[in-house]
Amino acid sequence: MKRTWWLMLVLAAGRAAAQPSDAQVKKDLTSPKTIEVRLTPKKGTVQLNTDTMNYEFVRGAECVLKTDMPGVKLLVVGDAVYQRVGGGKFTWWKFRVIENRYDGIPNPKPDEIAEVIGKKPGEQFGAGLANIIVKVHEPPTLAPDPRWEWHTPNSVSFDMVGKIDRVLNNTDVETDEQIVRVRLYRDDLKQPWKTFMATPGERRALGKTTMTVDELRALPRLSQLGR
Repeated sequence: MKRTWWLMLVLAAGRAAAQPSDAQVKKDLTSPKTIEVRLTPKKGTVQLNTDTMNYEFVRGAECVLKTDMPGVKLLVVGDAVYQRVGGGKFTWWKFRVIENRYDGIPNPKPDEIAEVIGKKPGEQFGAGLANIIVKVHEPPTLAPDPRWEWHTPNSVSFDMVGKIDRVLNNTDVETDEQIVRVRLYRDDLKQPWKTFMATPGERRALGKTTMTVDELRALPRLSQLGR
């Protein structure tokens, strides 16, 4: 029994030693445009890649890079991936990008956002939700924490919040505080925002109203009002 446990400890130590250190991962992720490499608090893991049928060591990281735009940095979030080779060692393979974000580009102002989503009021809470909204008490405005996310210099997402009445069933209407994730698009960094896409998120019920089937059927939907 003692010999078995000793052997297991030796094998485990060997596997750990074969994995790249944090310092090595940072070195492999560093390029001439790199400002900083930040590794996730969670340590790397070894997992099987079912496409290559090989084991990989995966370490989460965020790379802060220079851009050609003054004062603007690119944040690349993803996984440093190492593939297992002979002797149980791992060698660098690639950086698997999960998300790109930009830091340093001015966020759109409330009046700029209102101008864009005002062009299609029927879609301000999302095209699907518009079919069951019968009243907008408060149109979407920036949430207390917008959670700004720059996808490219010409596309940004953020949270907005509004107050609506939506159809629950044939006789009931619920008043909700509705979170909406909005994404703006433009053609160029120097051009105004052009279009948007809205996706409804979490909601908080504030109350419910009951009416007859005919009364509810007679209420126009936001998709109709927004035409």
